[in-house]
Amino acid sequence: MVVGEFTQDADVVVIGAGPAGYSCAFAAAEAGHEVTLVDPNATPGGQCLTQACIPSKAMLHVAASAATATSAGLTGNPLTIDPSSVESWVKRCTNRLGKGLAGAADQRRITQLRGQARFLSNREIQVAGEEVIRLRFKRAVVCTGSRPSPHPELSNHQSVCTPEALAVDPSLAVGRVVVVGHDVVAVESAIMAQALGAKVSLHTNGSVLLPDIPTELRDAVLQFNHIEVDTAAWSTPPQADLVVDAARRQANIEHLDLHVTDVQVKDNWILTDAHLKTQAGRILAAGDCAGPPLWAGAALAQGRIAAESIDGQGYWEPASVPRVLFGPVEMSWSGDAADEADVGTISVPWSYSGLAVAKGAAQGLTHLRWDRTHGTIIGAGAVGRGAAEFATAATLVVELGATLQDLADMVPAHPTCSELLLEAAQQALSES
Repeated sequence: MVVGEFTQDADVVVIGAGPAGYSCAFAAAEAGHEVTLVDPNATPGGQCLTQACIPSKAMLHVAASAATATSAGLTGNPLTIDPSSVESWVKRCTNRLGKGLAGAADQRRITQLRGQARFLSNREIQVAGEEVIRLRFKRAVVCTGSRPSPHPELSNHQSVCTPEALAVDPSLAVGRVVVVGHDVVAVESAIMAQALGAKVSLHTNGSVLLPDIPTELRDAVLQFNHIEVDTAAWSTPPQADLVVDAARRQANIEHLDLHVTDVQVKDNWILTDAHLKTQAGRILAAGDCAGPPLWAGAALAQGRIAAESIDGQGYWEPASVPRVLFGPVEMSWSGDAADEADVGTISVPWSYSGLAVAKGAAQGLTHLRWDRTHGTIIGAGAVGRGAAEFATAATLVVELGATLQDLADMVPAHPTCSELLLEAAQQALSES
């Protein structure tokens, strides 16, 4: 024990203030719990706010705005943007959002401790910050997120960065840039670097690119964003002025001293049940630290569910976790992407949308998949400018078990691009 350290009783301690952490803290406080939120950063938001989601989306927004202003059809050579203007915009966005989250925590009377937490037992943690505090908790929720895991074959490369580093420092993208990875983060990193003027290629090193996305959407988003992809396994790592290592991630749990608790870890991820509880019954985990799906939306939902589980109510069993990709041309997908004999598929081009044509955004498509036996929609998504906004509606369609007939019978908002979901359902019914 540190000299002068004393133990304080705590109701709910949330460790980590990213999407899972702050959503858990907010929900627990609203349910009447006294909440202590522990994080080393000055404001809530976590890596999502300061390094990942918001910085990258702010940069991609600038890229998309430049593309829209210059070329409504998004054709021709990749467009470039000024790194300094992007950096300034990112800082304004993150500062504003960070202050907003801090204010929301204050409104809910959440105690915010700035420091690093580590477990002392199944009932106690120590927080080391400006002072050292020891907390004896009733419940603790670990929401420490994840981080890039360095690719071993890239360790000796003279210029390697993470996607997060590129998002907060756009000046890194010069000359020839190679992005290594196969998921949405890798594709977005390639789009960012290309928008900043670099010559970019994406290397999957033998992995399937965007494996949980239908081929129709994957091919379209790569084509419309002019992304060069190499799927071959390399014998030696690719050479470039900059390599963006987006190949893998790992949980941020090393500093927690989980070995002194009954919490179980597998493949560096915290093991939880459907209530997000660990083997140490008083300790829960939510978000990236508990393993895939590594999406901020899933982390937000899990944070709320963990708070509900404290009172015996929460349960994690989503029918679909939406996937979104941002850029000049966006993509969204919710549901199952597997090709099977009993699955029907249909794609409707955005040239069918009067709004898309009027906005010069006809390069796109909307895609549906359904169970041929029952007509139940098992997947829905789109590629096009603004397609990320389809994700919530598509997820609702899948989550509620809607059928083609349900979707076809809806009254659409017109003119919109989203009404092509109804058009796709109507075409599917006419062809079946």
